[in-house]
Amino acid sequence: MYLAHGLFQITIKNNLLILDAEGPFNLEYVNKLIDSIAQLAPHMQQNWGQLTIFHNDSIFVPEAFNAVKESMKTRKSDGLKCMAIVLVEAQCSFIIKNQITEIYQSTSLPFEFFESNEQAEQWLRDMLQSNH
Repeated sequence: MYLAHGLFQITIKNNLLILDAEGPFNLEYVNKLIDSIAQLAPHMQQNWGQLTIFHNDSIFVPEAFNAVKESMKTRKSDGLKCMAIVLVEAQCSFIIKNQITEIYQSTSLPFEFFESNEQAEQWLRDMLQSNH
């Protein structure tokens, strides 16, 4: 078994789950992250959004990528309605955006990339309000 590679912090702000993460990410990291979100998701309001803030080169190894992609189905069934992504100091933003796009497109839920946390949060609030 390998040590988890990557860091994350999760906070809840009203009906937003805010994931602040720094990779690169391996499967052990992703499994811890999935478990943490799975414990919080049932306590979220019926419709909730996720803001993911990726720092530096937050790239997933293939096993971790597949695990996150699969976990998105559970989040959707737990009430996730939309996702916003902010990349901070990403050197490989093209690769990161491609991976994230593939993961989030698999959910058929709306998602967008933003330059700031404030823009992302506002978009999420607007999207959640229009889903009611």
